Amino acid sequence: MSKKIIAVLMLLTLIFLTACGSTSGAVPTVEPVEREDAGTGTPQFVFPKSYAWFLGKMDYAPLGASNVPAPSGDYPLAPEFGESAIVQGNKIILTATDEQRTALMVQTDVLLSQAVDAWMNLNPEYTFQNAEDYSTLEFGMDESYSAIDVEHQIEETNLILTIIYMVHANHILITGDSEITTDVKLTNYHSEKVAQEFSYPAQALELAAIQWEETY
Repeated sequence: MSKKIIAVLMLLTLIFLTACGSTSGAVPTVEPVEREDAGTGTPQFVFPKSYAWFLGKMDYAPLGASNVPAPSGDYPLAPEFGESAIVQGNKIILTATDEQRTALMVQTDVLLSQAVDAWMNLNPEYTFQNAEDYSTLEFGMDESYSAIDVEHQIEETNLILTIIYMVHANHILITGDSEITTDVKLTNYHSEKVAQEFSYPAQALELAAIQWEETY
């Protein structure tokens, strides 16, 4: 079954669940937004331009792959995910109805699941979880990533960033707040002690700064 068909089926299931009320494991109903298209009144959402490599894409590609940054002007987006998307400076401005943004969230979840799988495949003891409303995410890991070669370190760091970006994108979509932050926590899976926590994008991931010996 193709990824597009899977995404459509997930969307139909999601619409059914939200119509019937809150359900554990389902994406919460999207919130209203203040920013609107001046001509149509359709909600608008603002994302960093760096999200162009995954936003609205049907196929997963990790950060760091051969992806060309979005140019200025119109950003190609399937009609099921938005009315339009325009790159202005370092931002992508998406105009989308509630149905379209829900479909985009579902598709981002498909890519997010693949990114999480890729990251956890690096170490079968890694763990990951995020809140249903995408407000928080937690990585369970240890210092083993830094004990391998530089190429592995880069791959693991890029996968962590990929996951953060996708969760944050859905946090923007679900809340309608383009300025919102997402709380990120890295814990030592051996001890469950916090190694690093920050609010993205106000604060940045700093793997090199973690003192792992202090988390045992």
